[in-house]
Amino acid sequence: MISVSEFCPRCQSLQTVEVTVSQREEVDADGNRRTIVTKSYHCVGCGSTLRSEDFEFVEEVGDSEAGEIGQQATEGETRIDEKHD
Repeated sequence: MISVSEFCPRCQSLQTVEVTVSQREEVDADGNRRTIVTKSYHCVGCGSTLRSEDFEFVEEVGDSEAGEIGQQATEGETRIDEKHD
């Protein structure tokens, strides 16, 4: 297990961070499937969200190599945004 520490503005100190990952799928108007993976970083001390990052994986209609998200990660990975609370 990897331990990560970041400054928590609520605790006003360096705290251990817990990372959660969530995933959702969307289909755009052209029929392409988009998988959005969100990594959220939470302070273990107070539970507040320190930041979150969204990553987008696109599977185009008719793509012969489409399938597993892991296959799309190297070519189709796009960082959407980073949110700070």
